[in-house]
Formats: sequence, structure tokens, C-alpha cells
Amino acid sequence: MFRLAAGQVGEIASISGDPSQVHRLHELGMYQGIKVTMVRSGTPCVIRLAGHKLCFRQNDGLEIQVNPLAGG
Repeated sequence: MFRLAAGQVGEIASISGDPSQVHRLHELGMYQGIKVTMVRSGTPCVIRLAGHKLCFRQNDGLEIQVNPLAGG
């Protein structure tokens, strides 16, 4: 899912999985090109997105590809 260290910033490259879950993430503002910050890595991991925190478990059935950003 996310392969960032705590405090590291990345950009969403793609989101795939159950269409209803992907749609829900889009409604929350998570889509390709958006920057996220890893708050806590591991399972569950916590990310910051537009001032909000989201928590993900490894078994959520989602595949979220993130490109780490330099200096983030």
C-alpha cells in the first residue's frame, strides 16, 4: 500500500481495488497527483491528506501506489 517513512511526503500515482472503495477515496479527495504525508507507517498506517488523517489496514483490498517526493 504505502511505502513511505513517517514524515515523508509522496504523490499518489494510482489507486485500484474495489470500485466502491476507490470511489469513496475519490470523494475524500484522494486521487492521482495529490500529495500525502505519512504520519505513521505500518499496519495500520495513517496518512495526512488535505489536513485530514486517514487510516489504512493492509487487508483493506486497496492498492495505492505512491511516488516519494524529494525533500518531502
